[in-house]
Amino acid sequence: MTNLVLQIVTTRKKLAKAPQQLASLLDAAKVRGAQGVNACGAIKVLTDKQASVVSLAHTYGVVSTLIEVISQESETQDTVVEFDDGDGQELEGEMEMEITVRLYGEASERAMLGLRNLANHEENLGLICHSRGVLSCLVFVIENDRSKLRMLACEIMSRLASSKENGDMVKKDGVLNLVSDTIASDEEYTVKEKRHQFIESQRFLTEFLLHLAKNPTSSVYLANSDRLMTTLIHLAKLSKSPQRATSFLSIVAHLSRLKENSIALLEVHNLIVSLTKFVRSNDINCKTHSVHCLLNISSELACREPLARSSDLLLTLCLCCSNLNEETRIRLAAMQTLKNLSMEPSNLVHFADGGNCIQTITLVANSGATGNKDKDMIQYIACDILANLSQWTRLLSIIGSKHAERCNETRASIDEIFSSETRHPTHRVRGYERWGAEAS
Repeated sequence: MTNLVLQIVTTRKKLAKAPQQLASLLDAAKVRGAQGVNACGAIKVLTDKQASVVSLAHTYGVVSTLIEVISQESETQDTVVEFDDGDGQELEGEMEMEITVRLYGEASERAMLGLRNLANHEENLGLICHSRGVLSCLVFVIENDRSKLRMLACEIMSRLASSKENGDMVKKDGVLNLVSDTIASDEEYTVKEKRHQFIESQRFLTEFLLHLAKNPTSSVYLANSDRLMTTLIHLAKLSKSPQRATSFLSIVAHLSRLKENSIALLEVHNLIVSLTKFVRSNDINCKTHSVHCLLNISSELACREPLARSSDLLLTLCLCCSNLNEETRIRLAAMQTLKNLSMEPSNLVHFADGGNCIQTITLVANSGATGNKDKDMIQYIACDILANLSQWTRLLSIIGSKHAERCNETRASIDEIFSSETRHPTHRVRGYERWGAEAS
């Protein structure tokens, strides 16, 4: 992070001086009224050209001017600008305020469009995100605006989060809570265009969270936000659209890839119960993200026993594994999850009490070779699970027999007895695309 700060500071020092014509345009954009609106429109036109967006963003005063214009939106209600109707008579009252608000809205929208165009180029993302006042301005607009401006602000936030170097933007106070409240809100609009803008705002913020979930730097902050995690699970359960539910579950699945997030996710209220239900759903994508999340959480030693205690989890995974009509990758992930859980000795009780778990695993283990690599791997892992469970069963019998007394007398370890009298199962932990963990 220190290197990133130094890089941003160095970049700022290298900002080019604005040419005289551009400098005049930037000054004009700050003027309230029609002149400012026209100047913002001219800047927006300049940013439409892909060839010039990098040089514009790296020109001193361009980003700061756009932010200043957008920030003026907050002052609109307290500002009155004098206009006349062409006859030299001043407009007063509501008409004057209406024109003021309209002009501010046009200037802010054009400035936001210009900033959006600059943020569409990857080279500009770090500079824009770490420019003074950018995040504060965007957060304010998302929180207080209900027009197209909010949709554009959400789109810019999503673009900024797509850069790995901007993972620290999630640290800003109130960002995650604001995003949680916005994606969970259900605002009513009679105008179709307004409704569309609101839905798009939620979609961009969902993408914002997905980008951050894929970034190990910011992933920890998301997983430890109880408010955000509860919101994501709640929305996934309530979503009538499978695509919308999938978008929320994919965020949770990516968060599970970081080893440090496993315990935090396990402690989220109703998370495991909800994921178990999604494993039984009819939507393949929801099922895939859910089982991958469970697989990664089960890779953590401290999470295995609480997972196995979760209602219907073991039976659900077993039914998923034994369903020949199920996607092979889903069956494989479910079997790998069971394998991780079987590596915890105390889970022997849960496997034995979990309905027909052991019988189902035995059937899969005896299903015979198919010639398909993944399907044969499912059978192999099933055999490995049975070897694990038999190992723990034998350990219990040894401890309760006279053999254990002889073990104490000769000071031989239980591990030595196992190595000589039983075949050890493989104790390889499995996961799905995990960061910083030895898992397949």
